[in-house]
Amino acid sequence: MEPGYRILDHPADIGIESWGSTFAEALSMAVSGLVSILVDPATVEPTEQKFISVSAPDSEALVVRMLSEVLFLFDAQLFVPKSLTVTSDSVTSLQGTVNGEPLREGKHRMRTDVKAVTYHQVSVRRQAGAGIFITAYLDI
Repeated sequence: MEPGYRILDHPADIGIESWGSTFAEALSMAVSGLVSILVDPATVEPTEQKFISVSAPDSEALVVRMLSEVLFLFDAQLFVPKSLTVTSDSVTSLQGTVNGEPLREGKHRMRTDVKAVTYHQVSVRRQAGAGIFITAYLDI
């Protein structure tokens, strides 16, 4: 299965559906989807790395926590993410590096302001022979 993502329309929010052969791969694609909502990904170069470690009671909460951490890097640390590389994952925790660069006015084309990652309709689905599918919604 080729990993990927697509943006989902929603009356009040915006959604991401991502997929991959593993949870880590599908989550990395969800991060790429989030990035594509925030900025034009073509304007971001992976020149720096930020370490992220999250834990949660289940895989759905891990998705929300990881996407929220990436959004925090963008909003609070003005770090524009490009991609996520998962280095260690389990049912309740995940570690990895977010590759990207500091936000620079004039370089990064801003798209949509995301307020938060929500628990609304978040799901992690494992389909035999088809991989892992993640759905998450963002408050805009």
